[in-house]
Amino acid sequence: MPVLNYIARACDQQLNSIMAQVFMRGVLILPEAFVLIVSEVGQEDQVITDLQAIPEVKVSYVVYGVYDVIARVEAESMQHLKDVISLRIRQLDTVRTTLTMVIV
Repeated sequence: MPVLNYIARACDQQLNSIMAQVFMRGVLILPEAFVLIVSEVGQEDQVITDLQAIPEVKVSYVVYGVYDVIARVEAESMQHLKDVISLRIRQLDTVRTTLTMVIV
């Protein structure tokens, strides 16, 4: 597990360095991710309502299939993105599981 933590920190540092270089050139690229959400049965609309209260969630939709809701999340840094997903979205009472796909 320590190896995975080391790799994650190295990737974060690399990404933050790239973002700093891009920002200095006058272009700001913010980290974004799609979060696929499985909600409690029949609670899709409540998940959407709860997501609308999170400023970093730019758009969310109820979808059919394995997942119930998809949301696009944008944050100021990779750490902020992780915090929003882990500490805000995954902690919603009506969210059972999530799958996060970081946009590259």
